[in-house]
Amino acid sequence: MKNLILVSSLALTLTVVAARPAQAAYDSARSKSNGIGFVLGEPTGLSFQVDSQVDHSINGGLAWSWDHWMQIWVDYAFHFPHFFSQVTKESTFMDAYIGVGAGIVFADSTYYSTTTGALLRIPFGVEYKLATAPLGFFMELAPGVLFGPQTHGKFNFGIGGRFYF
Repeated sequence: MKNLILVSSLALTLTVVAARPAQAAYDSARSKSNGIGFVLGEPTGLSFQVDSQVDHSINGGLAWSWDHWMQIWVDYAFHFPHFFSQVTKESTFMDAYIGVGAGIVFADSTYYSTTTGALLRIPFGVEYKLATAPLGFFMELAPGVLFGPQTHGKFNFGIGGRFYF
């Protein structure tokens, strides 16, 4: 009986001791609030993120499409930092997010009759921040509507990375 209590106490102590560095690493990864990087997809270009709080951020970018247009956008995103931890019951550095944003699209006049339009988008995705380096990697989908003389649906997607400082 004493051996069982000793082994149980030792296991509990090791679990608590091991969990603290994981939580500290997660908090350290989340503490870097400003990031700049790239996004590859449709469109491809530069990306930024400024955290206004732990669970809110302002994201945006400047990117161009292989289909002869350029886009500038800004999103307000709501982060769910413990979403995957609650689902898997394990500590993770992956966040889920969803937001709302707006942008401007500039099209090449040789390919399109309309050269500018306003964009409304709803981005959602996941981001994985490294605990040992100020880097994060994300995947995002953003359906939306492009307003102009020819209003139509728009779908942005991409994978990317950011350096946080």
